[in-house]
Amino acid sequence: MLALFAARTLAAAKRGLPRAYLGREEELPLLRGSLDLTRHLTRRAGRPERLACRFDELSPDIALNQVIAAALTQARRLARRDATRRALSEVAARYDEVSIPRRPLALSPALGRGLMADRTRLTKHARDRSTARDIPQGVIDLILAYGISSPARDGARRHALDKQALREIRRDFGREIAKAVAPFRTAYVIAADAQVITVARAARPIFH
Repeated sequence: MLALFAARTLAAAKRGLPRAYLGREEELPLLRGSLDLTRHLTRRAGRPERLACRFDELSPDIALNQVIAAALTQARRLARRDATRRALSEVAARYDEVSIPRRPLALSPALGRGLMADRTRLTKHARDRSTARDIPQGVIDLILAYGISSPARDGARRHALDKQALREIRRDFGREIAKAVAPFRTAYVIAADAQVITVARAARPIFH
């Protein structure tokens, strides 16, 4: 099983790690993104040469990758065959930019393949709705990558998961992740022009 996990994860990693735009705050010599004026005036009053910047950065350090990186670390500890350990180490090297949380991540908010995350960004409204409706970025990425879509208002499209999407997730990532994804079949994403406009939940799955 560990050898199979290594092979499938490596195949997915070779296609490129999923990425998403993550909000960051740093103190930089040049302005990047927007200036956090309150933080700059309060914390940086003594060092005006550095600016308190707030910006979005495309990063692989998202929840799904963190789950996989943590699983790879645990798998290497459990592997008994040298060939399996070497294969797992090869895969782990591709996740060297991904942090491993000190606390285990729950599967349900950590999922999302994110194959479209490098092209799709969330509006502020979508981020607020994502938090309020407990639909994390990873799940949004997954819906966009695996789901199917139908027309929505003003040229936008509504994306959601169907049963075939769950089968594909199970094929790529195994039974446990597919089982954790299942409750998000009622979630849907409204996107247009490479932006997520909003996210929500329906009373029942939109697509079968």
